[in-house]
Amino acid sequence: MVLTIEPGVYLNGIGGARVEDTLVITKTGCKSLTKLPRELRNLNEIQKPEIL
Repeated sequence: MVLTIEPGVYLNGIGGARVEDTLVITKTGCKSLTKLPRELRNLNEIQKPEIL
């Protein structure tokens, strides 16, 4: 089975953001298919070309 976890934060009048993770579930466990880093970073740092 494959499922997604998609928590989001929305601020009225400002906008929002959603972080999505795709997981594959097997008889022995689960594995994330999402390749993006999980640690928190400053948005300006994430937008640097060498990170994208």
